[in-house]
Amino acid sequence: MATVYVSPTGGAVTQDGLTADTAYPYSSLSTAETQAQAGGTILFTDGTYSLTSANWLVDDLTYKSLNQNGAVIDGTVTSEGDGARLLQQGSTSGTVGTTVDGFKFIDFRIEQRMASGGAALNKVLNCTITCTKFLNFVNGTINGYWASNRVLYSGCSIYLKWYSGNRIFYGTTNTTIESSTVGLDLHPSETSITNDAIKSAKNCIFTSNDTGSVNNISMGAKGNTCCFYNWGTTTSGGTNNIFQDPQLVNLTGGDLRLRPTSPCIGAATLS
Repeated sequence: MATVYVSPTGGAVTQDGLTADTAYPYSSLSTAETQAQAGGTILFTDGTYSLTSANWLVDDLTYKSLNQNGAVIDGTVTSEGDGARLLQQGSTSGTVGTTVDGFKFIDFRIEQRMASGGAALNKVLNCTITCTKFLNFVNGTINGYWASNRVLYSGCSIYLKWYSGNRIFYGTTNTTIESSTVGLDLHPSETSITNDAIKSAKNCIFTSNDTGSVNNISMGAKGNTCCFYNWGTTTSGGTNNIFQDPQLVNLTGGDLRLRPTSPCIGAATLS
């Protein structure tokens, strides 16, 4: 295992990648991954990483921004309804999980995917995931595959301009979300989003701009310290959910900070 640096531009592939000054260019990410080996760490220096292809695939490593949100992974799309970029994350070995820590993702959705029977723990930590345009999320934005897939989101701020798509969470019965915010700015044409169960939600805020369009989600037995607003009357989980306006600064503008008068202060925590 090793710690290897990459940068948006970086030097030549012949550099050793062992310091920020000798970082590999992002185009040589595969070289950095090989050098880091399974269980190693890839450190992204500050800057914007333009990612115009459909996927960013990460596996068996820790991917960490050198400074929190100092590395921006930009998959900006050009038109309303365009397909969202995809961060496909997970361990195909079933033994070594993947951690993604401290990034700002633009126009991405998250998939957790691993081999059948795998049981590695994957983590998304301290990340901001935001949409610049209304996107088509197809089968969801926070996805998990296989019954033993274990996923943790912690300290994340997720703001989705939702054009269309059936699910927010998909197959994520082993997912835990804590100290995070999920804000949905739904397109007027979107009238119904359904959701699978997740294992647990703790100290989170879930909100949308359209009462009644988000339905049928179960947060698990430990979902009793969250605030749900416009999240549908069939939302369930715990006995102390606060179904009232969390008073965000500006949901539709993507500013998910709490106002000083928010009833969720002390009950839920924003990243």
